[in-house]
Amino acid sequence: MAFFSYFFVANNVGSLFSDIALAYLQDEGRWALSFAFSAAASFFGIILFFSGTLRFRYFKPGGNPLIRISQVIVASFKNRKVKAPLAEHLYEVDGKICSTIGGRKIVHTPEFKCLDKAAVARHPVLSSESTPKGSSNQWTPCTVTQVEEVKCILRLFPIWLCTVVYSIAYNQMSSVFIEQGEAMNSTVSKLQIPPGSMNVFEIFGASCFIALYQFCISPFMLKVFKKDLTELRRMGIGFLVSIMAMFSAGLVEVYRLKHAKRVCAGRCNDSSNLSILWQMPQYMLVGASEAFTYVGMMEFFNKESPDGLKSFASALYVASMSAGSYLSEIIVIVIVKASGKGSRDSWISENLNKGHMDKFYFLIGLLNAFGFILFVVCAKRYRGVQFAGHNEEIGISVIINGEEEVARIEEIEVVSSLKL
Repeated sequence: MAFFSYFFVANNVGSLFSDIALAYLQDEGRWALSFAFSAAASFFGIILFFSGTLRFRYFKPGGNPLIRISQVIVASFKNRKVKAPLAEHLYEVDGKICSTIGGRKIVHTPEFKCLDKAAVARHPVLSSESTPKGSSNQWTPCTVTQVEEVKCILRLFPIWLCTVVYSIAYNQMSSVFIEQGEAMNSTVSKLQIPPGSMNVFEIFGASCFIALYQFCISPFMLKVFKKDLTELRRMGIGFLVSIMAMFSAGLVEVYRLKHAKRVCAGRCNDSSNLSILWQMPQYMLVGASEAFTYVGMMEFFNKESPDGLKSFASALYVASMSAGSYLSEIIVIVIVKASGKGSRDSWISENLNKGHMDKFYFLIGLLNAFGFILFVVCAKRYRGVQFAGHNEEIGISVIINGEEEVARIEEIEVVSSLKL
């Protein structure tokens, strides 16, 4: 977990500068200077990136995963009328390394038996020695490992869908949270706090909880229970904390509306006199949930993906945030239209003092609670990836400074199933 935790903290440190300095400059209307700082930071990052290329370890590409996945789908469809044999009769290459360059073999699993038909050899399979050089063996079916790669993706998909529901709640921080802050008293001891800068407390909450877990909770779990929390359990904790964040934001909105009515006096466009600092708990809770869910998500997808699909695993994390952002916009549009029919003001009105954003927060909290229930069900049914072999060494092709070498790595212990 350490690598993903430090990666997440480093990412938040960059956001900290933008939320403090750039948000202040933009609030003052100094956009040109803001873009100049952003360009300078990007240029400095490029220099740091290329300065480390001499020490990079380049793993030899294992082929296009989309092609391998397509081959399994096409082969299973062609063999749809063939009765799938027992697992020991399915096709697999000899040796410890699978057909993917540098990849470990994956143990056959009983789920999605229709895909096993892709590994049925309908014709005699020619060995690499008997195949003429320069020609391809057209009768070679998909390997068991190749089929299991597709199964791994299918097993990860329900978990990924649940994380999209979490991302819906997370994305409220960059939209309605800011609108809520703009309708609050942003002056604290003669200091004007831009509503966009409140993200600082989210970064602070995420960094603090990552450090708390890394240096306190994790060592305690290892010392007392002899094992750490699994990735799925950490993600579940993040779900619960995000629910608390949404209900916290809803309660703040209830009190903001009460304070707005006290000072309204027929001028309902005025902001509430409730201090913007009351948003601190909801931002910090979102940061805490992010530390558990997104860090656990990155580690889980990377750990549970086959060797040839590690890049795909990293993309799932970003895809979850993107899908959550799109769905969040759709939900906002639907709620605005559904709650603002006729002469009624919608929950998210242009004048928040006439709206009911608190109901919107509670609705998102309930949606997240429903997503948490689905997540628990999917997590309990999830079967972890199982690599062949036990405490064996396998070769992985790597390119170091332009020269190809073979790195020896020790296979991890086979995990029969990843329980929640």
